[in-house]
Amino acid sequence: MRLPCKHTLYPHTPSLETLLEFCYACQVTPLQIMRTPGTLLHAIQTEMSPRPRRPQRFTRRPVDRQQVQELLQAILDGRAELAGVTNLARRLGLHESMLWYYFPQECAVVTQRYQEYEKQRRKDRELRVCQEVRQAVITLHAQGVFPSHRKVRMVLSDPNLMRMPQASATWHAVRHELGLE
Repeated sequence: MRLPCKHTLYPHTPSLETLLEFCYACQVTPLQIMRTPGTLLHAIQTEMSPRPRRPQRFTRRPVDRQQVQELLQAILDGRAELAGVTNLARRLGLHESMLWYYFPQECAVVTQRYQEYEKQRRKDRELRVCQEVRQAVITLHAQGVFPSHRKVRMVLSDPNLMRMPQASATWHAVRHELGLE
């Protein structure tokens, strides 16, 4: 005797996800179903009120490649503000990995330019801080006040600027120039 084909006995084999959704709806665990086969039948027969649907699982929204390409090109051409890939992804409502997946070369160039931009901003800030410290030391000395670390900190726009190694080095250098060290 020939056995019927597997597909005719079971026209549809449920996925694990479907089985878990069913267990959620019936408020039974898969372990309860495996241990006691009548549990599922009992849960189905006694359940009268409809259960709320389980929360939908996360699905990625499709990437509008044309929009992303236009934004990246605008940044590379200088028509749009330079930003890091993480900020671009946030602006577009995507995950950073999606940008890297679809546009690896563009993201690499944007990242390199943004790192150079940030490095230049840091240098500019350090220069401004050093100029402010220099001016504070000279001003205090001109007023006849000894430019101690504490006094200089009090004159600065942000007292914490003196924590920067460059600010401390400038403070020492200017005091040395004035003959105070």
